[in-house]
Amino acid sequence: MDIPYTFNSILYATKAETSFENLFANYNLLQADAASHPLLVTASAVTLANLRDTPSGGRVYTDDWAPVEAVTNDMILRFILGGGAESLQ
Repeated sequence: MDIPYTFNSILYATKAETSFENLFANYNLLQADAASHPLLVTASAVTLANLRDTPSGGRVYTDDWAPVEAVTNDMILRFILGGGAESLQ
């Protein structure tokens, strides 16, 4: 899920194979259940509105196999020091 108005994404994982359709079905169940916490319903709605397909190829960064924070920090610094921050204004 791409978080609106940020450079961040949240990755969700499951133990079993799943699909976008499964997420939609679970969201519908949450909406129908009066006991569902409003924050969970809202987070699910934002997730559904910002779904992205998994890109093919490229790098996959996970904390157990890559220095995610160091690579991310390096990318941000290169962007800022390379003049990229001005393009955001």
